[in-house]
Amino acid sequence: MPVTRRNLITVLTLVGGGAVAATGAAVGVGAERAGMIHPDMSPFEAWRALARARAGDPLSIVAAGILAANPHNTQPWIFEVGADRIRLRADEGRNLGSFDPFRREMWLGLGCAVENMVQAGPALGFDVTVDLAAEAGEAMPHVALGLTPRAPEGRAILATMAERRSNRTPYETRPIPAELAGRLTALARGDGARLKLFEAGGDPGRRSGQATIDATRAINADPQMSLDSHHWYRATPREVSRFRSGLSVPTSGLSPLVTFAGQLLPPPGPKAQGDYWLASTSKQMAGSAVFGTIAVDDLYDRGQQLAAGRLWQRLQLALTVAGLASQPVNQLPERVDRARQQGRISEAEHAAAIVDEFGDGHVTFAFRAGYAEAAAPHSARRRLAEVARPLSEG
Repeated sequence: MPVTRRNLITVLTLVGGGAVAATGAAVGVGAERAGMIHPDMSPFEAWRALARARAGDPLSIVAAGILAANPHNTQPWIFEVGADRIRLRADEGRNLGSFDPFRREMWLGLGCAVENMVQAGPALGFDVTVDLAAEAGEAMPHVALGLTPRAPEGRAILATMAERRSNRTPYETRPIPAELAGRLTALARGDGARLKLFEAGGDPGRRSGQATIDATRAINADPQMSLDSHHWYRATPREVSRFRSGLSVPTSGLSPLVTFAGQLLPPPGPKAQGDYWLASTSKQMAGSAVFGTIAVDDLYDRGQQLAAGRLWQRLQLALTVAGLASQPVNQLPERVDRARQQGRISEAEHAAAIVDEFGDGHVTFAFRAGYAEAAAPHSARRRLAEVARPLSEG
């Protein structure tokens, strides 16, 4: 029998639970790493390095920033580092193409990095201020972060940042406590980004889940979106080590057995990857406790995009402390952007009406949260030297 992705998974499935146990043992890792085949663990070093970050060193603030959430793990940032300030710029080349034609999600990711840096500041000996700025001749603004020295206090937030990750496995369907939902809602700070939470099992939750599945199916049917998604998929450990970015088999929310098999077989093409994604999305929508949306008044205002990203990062940190998992499910807003890019205004308005029904304003971000049934690994991160450079004083 020829070795193909389908028949090897079938054979491993027939082996059963013993293969799962052997898989975890073969790579010498705990439950979080079960199924991973990564002889080179350096792409994950950034998650451990923050614990060793030195107070008073501006690069330590960047070490916190690079652990932030970002779209499809593109890591679309450049940090220009000086003694008392950091410029955060969008790395335009690290975009999602037709998924993000207006760079809305790119700037959400920058907002996540900003929030991590601000929250890490006191632990690392700085108060951090934030301004959206532009220089003469700049086509796009940048984020200016001011660093004021202070006495370091409280490093617990650094451990939370190192623990945070997206978890794409199924969640338990039991609702989260009302008290926790109230604390999460209070994280919206009146800066233009607004949060709405609703139970996945209620009528809005069921309709939101189905709309997300339908949007995923539409994305797969769009050849360019399918290709742009596949561009950021790392099918093998070698690709993870080479690129240190993108989504990978271990971070896809599959079982340890299928994760193990998926890293051994020939990489899937865009269509096969899309089919897996649709099947996973259907399971995720059925296996969730809470859905949430972040809305703004203007989807394409850079300041509001930053505010929305900062709110998403605050939410993830709070969920991590509470022992809950979370995952972006942003297919609906992505379809709105794609239809607008192509000039299909009526389709864009229809899609926007669907997604905005679940938010307070124009929804720029959607997610799910709950108690995960399984641990999830961290995604790869680029080295600090790849994303940080000295600040030019000119």
